[in-house]
This record gives sequence, C-alpha cells and structure tokens, in this order.
Amino acid sequence: MKEEDYSSEKSELIDEETGRTVWRITNSENEEVHTYYDRCPWSFDGKYILFSSANPNDLSLQGNVRATQKGAIYLIDTQKFKRIKIADKAFYHSHQGSEQVWNYRKNKVYFYLPDLKVGVINVRSKEIVYFKEPQFYRFFGLSPDGEKFVFDNLDSSKLEGRGIYVMDEDCSDIRLIASDEELYIVSPYKGAFDKEKFYFGLSKWSPDGKYIATLTWVDSRAGSSIRGSVVILSEDGAEKYWLSYVGHHHSFTSDSKNLIWGDWKDFVHKSEPRITMINRDGTEKHFVVDEPYAGHPVTDPSSRYILTSDDQGVVLIDIRKKTVERLCVFNPRFNQSHAGTHPHCAWNHDGTQIIYNSAQTGKSQLYVIPLK
Repeated sequence: MKEEDYSSEKSELIDEETGRTVWRITNSENEEVHTYYDRCPWSFDGKYILFSSANPNDLSLQGNVRATQKGAIYLIDTQKFKRIKIADKAFYHSHQGSEQVWNYRKNKVYFYLPDLKVGVINVRSKEIVYFKEPQFYRFFGLSPDGEKFVFDNLDSSKLEGRGIYVMDEDCSDIRLIASDEELYIVSPYKGAFDKEKFYFGLSKWSPDGKYIATLTWVDSRAGSSIRGSVVILSEDGAEKYWLSYVGHHHSFTSDSKNLIWGDWKDFVHKSEPRITMINRDGTEKHFVVDEPYAGHPVTDPSSRYILTSDDQGVVLIDIRKKTVERLCVFNPRFNQSHAGTHPHCAWNHDGTQIIYNSAQTGKSQLYVIPLK
C-alpha cells in the first residue's frame, strides 16, 4: 500500500501511576478517532491498525451520539506509525466511529457510508469493490472465517419478516435462521408482553463460528426494570435456546465456551457494576470478581484475562486468580457517554498488546500498551 504524506504520530509515555509504557499512536489537533472493543482493529499479521476519524466541527448531536457524513477510514502502519487513508465520505458517530470491520481472509474493510449504505474497500487497491443497499441496519456481524454475515431485520415488510438472518459475504443467499416468533417463544417475555413489543439484535458469532448470541429485549415503554436477555442460536438456526438475563455488551470468550457481559449487582438502580460470566449451556453463572468493574469486557486469545475500563482507566482481570491490575490511568478524566468517548479497549491477535480510545488530551485518540 502506498503511504500518503503523513508523519509518524507515535509518542511514548510512562503512566505515572502504574509505571507502564503507553504509546500514543494518533496525535491530531483537528480530529477525533475511534476503534470498537469487540472488532479487533489489527490486521491479522499485525502490520496495520484500522480506525475511523472525523473533524469534531463536522459532528452534530443525533440522538445520544454526535455524528457526521464526513468521516474517513485509515490504517496506521505499526512499524513507522504513519497513517494511510483508505476511504472518505464515511458515516461516523462518536460511539462506534464508522463501525469498520476487517475481513482478514479477503483483505477487505466494511464500513458505513452516508445514508447507512455499506462500503466495502479492497485494502490494497483502496477501491470500493461494491456498494450494497443494506438489508440490515446499524449492526452486522462478520463470521470468523470471513464468509458470512449475521444481521437482524425488524421490518415485517422486508425479506421473510422480522428475524435473524445469515447471508454470504457477497450479500447473496440470504437465509432466515430465527423468526421473531421463534425467538419470542424461547424468551422469558412470552405471554408477559405482546410480540409487537419484542425486539432483538446485536447478534455476535462465537469465535469458533458455530454459535450466535442474540440480544433480546422488550420495548422500553414496558418498564425500565425489564432486563434484556440473550438467546443462543446454532449457525444454521437448528438449535435455539434462552441463555440468561444480561446487563450490557455481551460477547463470547475467545475459546467460545462462555459468555461475559457488563452487569450490576443492583439492576433496578443500576448500581454496583460487575462483570458476569456464564457457560454457553447456561450453567455456572457468576461474577468474575466481586469488584466494581463492568464497561465493555473482552477476553484475550487464551480466555484467561478480561480487558475493560472504568472512569479512571484501563484494567486487566485475571479470571483464574480473580485479581485486578490497573494498566493505565486517564489523566485527566473525560466524558465517557455515547456523545463523548468510550475507551473500547481491545486485544491484538496474539494478546501481546491492547488498544484503547482516550480523550484525556481533549479529543479521542488511540493509545497502545505493550504487555509483553
């Protein structure tokens, strides 16, 4: 790939509280940048990091996020730490950026264009290989082998009606794997709420590609004390079962044996945050550690450690030893709402580095901590 005329943005810092080395790898006074916690931004060979960016002056409040149609998609070279622009005119918002996703096997990047069309970039040539008017809205999950997408459809007039669908990577062979009726039947909401108040989405693949975890919930007007829950589907939809009530930001562990999510000891008042873990079959549900951490938890490739953050900084939890280590401190602290900056900590592919977003210098920038 040809690099544009950008200088190296890397600077090395020492965290004053933890003593750890921290690399700031973006350094722009005129833009904010974003990655997302459960979409590894590193290329599979570790040579590039994918991120999206926008000029804060172009952002306007849309719902609970700041958004623009003038975002851009970049790679940053992890040797020279120079950036490479691969797309512009991207839809961007302050919570998840352009929701960019690597397809490592096909060397493509998917991201949202204005009007929520999906752009697909050939990384080497920077060519948009196709545009696709999406059948899906806001969230799509790429299978680990890069061959399929899972997405939700909440519009009863489209496709085969409301439900969870899988399609091939080229957007062909769209298949319904769970209708809203099937999801409703296995959920705890059956009979308690009308099906019209029943919603689902944020479907995520297990790393082994055999299962899909779908979030289900009821219309917020039904009552704020009604918890969301997760339904597990086999990849072809033949198997469907309700797993558990959840808090927020569910994901599989890297070995596909468990799920974790952010939670609270006191759900009604949303106080005393905790991270919950459960076996994929619904057994042995427990708090990972009885300490006030939740955030956006994600496991390392070995499934031994959980990475997350709180208002103060980034933390690492040893699942076996049930210990917590603070990796860095946000100094000063910053607005972590959807209209601000979520840290969205993520692992690289071999678990030797982590990345996070921080607005401690005023605008969201990217930081990396080498662990080994």
